[in-house]
Amino acid sequence: MTEERNRKPTFLFIKRNMEVGGIEVYMDRLVKWLKERGYRIIFLKLCGTVICDDFKADFLDGYVTVREIDIHCRRWHEGLEGIFHADEEIIAYAFDLYQYAMLEKIKVYYHLCHMNTFYWIPHFEEVFPEKKIPRILGKAAKGYIGRTIQTMDRNRNIIYVNESHMKAFERRYGYKSIYGKEMLVKSLRSVPPAFDEEKARGRSLRKPFCILSVGRFVFPHKAYLLGLIDSFCSLKSEEPDLKLIIIGYGRDEAIVRKKISEIPKAIRMDIELVGEVAPSGLEAYFDQASVHVGVAGAIMDSAYSGLVSIPVRHYCYQCEGYGYFVDMAQRERLVSDMPGKPIETFLKELIHMDADAYVDLCRQTQISYTNNEDYRDFGIREMNQRNVNSRQHLAKGFIAAAQLRYIIAGIWHRAGYKMKNGWRKEK
Repeated sequence: MTEERNRKPTFLFIKRNMEVGGIEVYMDRLVKWLKERGYRIIFLKLCGTVICDDFKADFLDGYVTVREIDIHCRRWHEGLEGIFHADEEIIAYAFDLYQYAMLEKIKVYYHLCHMNTFYWIPHFEEVFPEKKIPRILGKAAKGYIGRTIQTMDRNRNIIYVNESHMKAFERRYGYKSIYGKEMLVKSLRSVPPAFDEEKARGRSLRKPFCILSVGRFVFPHKAYLLGLIDSFCSLKSEEPDLKLIIIGYGRDEAIVRKKISEIPKAIRMDIELVGEVAPSGLEAYFDQASVHVGVAGAIMDSAYSGLVSIPVRHYCYQCEGYGYFVDMAQRERLVSDMPGKPIETFLKELIHMDADAYVDLCRQTQISYTNNEDYRDFGIREMNQRNVNSRQHLAKGFIAAAQLRYIIAGIWHRAGYKMKNGWRKEK
C-alpha cells in the first residue's frame, strides 16, 4: 500500500454542494477518471452539502474518502487527524479563495510539505473575492487580495477555467499571468459516438422548431436567458411553430418565472420551464431540440450529441450569439462577455435552412467538437500539476482572517442572517 501511495499522488478537494453545474460535472468526470486508474481521493464535504443523485454513486460508493467538515468552527481541521499519510503527495483543489485558505490551514497544521494547492477560478466576474467581505473595507481589501492573487499566480496556485477568466483577473488586479495558458483547465469528456444521420434527419424536420437552453439561473452572469425569452417572443409572431424549453434552477428562478408569467398566454403556452435536470437526463432533451443556445460546458455537451449549438455572451441581458459551434476558432468564446450578434440572426437562418444543409451543420458540429477536444488521458495534466514551492503558503494573517470570516458567518447565520456582498439581513 505504501508503494502505491508513493507512486501516485492523492487528489483532495473541498467543496460546498455537488448539485448540477459545470464545476460539479467536471469534478464527477475527474473522479471517475481517477478511480479507474487507482488514485486515492479525499472529498472534504462542507456541512449541509447537497449531492445530486447522479453523482452519489461516484462520490458515496466507499471508494472516495469523504469527511464532512464545519469550517465555521475554529478547530474544524483537528477532525482530519489520521486522514493523511506522511509519505503521500497531495494535489488539492478549492473553488473559492477563502476555502483555498482552509486548504492552506491544513497544510500548515499537518506540515504537509508535499501538498500542492490550487484555487480553481469558477468564472470571471462575481467571484472576485473582495466582493464577499464588508464593503467598508473597500479599496484596501481589493489591493490586499490583488497582491495575494499575484503571489499565488507566481507560485502556480491558480487554475483558470478559460482564457477569459484569466484576462478578467489580470485586469482586475493589474498583473500578467506568468504561466498563461499552461494553467487553463483541460476538458474532461469522452470520445463522442459516431454521427447519427437518422437522428439528424429527424431534427431537420424542425416541427416545431425547438430552442433549448440549459444553465443555472444566476444573473447577471447568465442573464442571456432573459434576452432569449424576449427574442423568442418577438420571433413567435413571425414563426408560429416555435417552442422554447428552458432547463435550469438557481437563486434567480423567481425572476425567470415572473418574466414568463407576464408573457401573453398564447405565447407562454409554448415555453416549457423544466427545472433541474441531472446530466444523465440531458440527452433526451438534446434529441428533441433543433438548436441549443447557451454557454460554457452545456454547449460542449450539446455539440457532443451533434445538436446545432450557439455559444452566447455572458453578463448581458440581451441574447447575443457568437456564431455556430463549428465557427469557434477559439474556445474562449464559450465563456466570454465580448459583444456578439442578436440571437435572432442565427435562429432565423436555422429555421429556414435547407434540410440537407441543416443535417450537415449537425454533422460538422460533432466533428468540430471532436477536433477541439483532447481525449488522451485528460486527467494526467491535473495530477501532474505542481506548485513552484509546495511549502510556500498564504500569509498566516490571511488564513486567520479567512477563518475569522467563517466563524463570524456561522454566528451570523445562526442568528438568522447571511453574508453576501457585504452583510445584510436575510429576507
